[in-house]
Amino acid sequence: MGHRRLEAIPLFLLTALLLVMLDVPTTAARVLFGLFAASRVLYSLAYIRRWQPLRTISFAIGTLDQVAVLGFIGYYVFVA
Repeated sequence: MGHRRLEAIPLFLLTALLLVMLDVPTTAARVLFGLFAASRVLYSLAYIRRWQPLRTISFAIGTLDQVAVLGFIGYYVFVA
């Protein structure tokens, strides 16, 4: 598989752990975690089958999801 998948997963696991430790609402966490997992599965399938632009789109969705997780972390650390 592509190196992008391997780079994204450890960072997401770390930020997901922080999100859980900050006691973010369960619904928000489940949506973010599910979206990330689905985007990575779709990315892997698109990579194997050489589906473009689906591969790029699924990678972008996972990246935007990661940004959303970081946004929640920032909010709960600095605002809430």
